[in-house]
Amino acid sequence: WEEQFCDEPFGNLTGRERVLRLNEKLGLKLSPAEFVFACDSCHQPTEQQYSVLAYESNPLPHSFIQRRHICWKCVETGEFVKSGLATDDGERFVVEMIQNGEIRDWM
Repeated sequence: WEEQFCDEPFGNLTGRERVLRLNEKLGLKLSPAEFVFACDSCHQPTEQQYSVLAYESNPLPHSFIQRRHICWKCVETGEFVKSGLATDDGERFVVEMIQNGEIRDWM
């Protein structure tokens, strides 16, 4: 069915390109989905841009396969520690800014 809407498979298009094609062909006003997922600490919705990478402090075998994310609120409150998570060393600068109150865009 996707061939009826465009000359290439939908899997080769970005979400934005797919929505543009569907809107054009079907006369809709759809918008592409935002990349939102649950924080691995508080389980509330968050966006990738408002989270930091994390890992389990005492990882189970093969738990390194799934990337973890912690929302900025949990970083600021320290709640992620209760969940057995630790922030990735590569995120240290951002984590320190959040904990020092220099970044507060999650509200």
